[in-house]
Amino acid sequence: ATHVKSFQEILIGGEPYRSLSRKKHSLEDISQYPLITQSHDSTSFQYLTDLFLKAGTTLKPSIEVTTTDQILPIVEHGMGLGFVPKELASPSIERKTIFPIPLTDKLPSRSISLLQDKVRPLSLAALELKRETLQ
Repeated sequence: ATHVKSFQEILIGGEPYRSLSRKKHSLEDISQYPLITQSHDSTSFQYLTDLFLKAGTTLKPSIEVTTTDQILPIVEHGMGLGFVPKELASPSIERKTIFPIPLTDKLPSRSISLLQDKVRPLSLAALELKRETLQ
């Protein structure tokens, strides 16, 4: 496996949830709000499910989307809270269209790795990603 990138997820909310940005909340507190997550068959959903279970609560999303970048506009429209990589959320936080919601539970850092099948060659895109990563 080739390490590509590490990232930190944060919880965000739009204008209707701005007041939540003023103090720390537990995952149990957050589970009472509408949550936007990736679909239940994604690794991100499983990651969040495990976090919520460790915190003694259940992840019950109101909206499931296909990709992480779809969470941001839904949150910006005030339809709930979502977990996204900090890097993805930063421009919207600076524009004050979303607000970071601090948590009492520290979210572990995550990483992206490139796995290579020993039998099949990498695609051109994967080869380029690997080349860029190793520089």
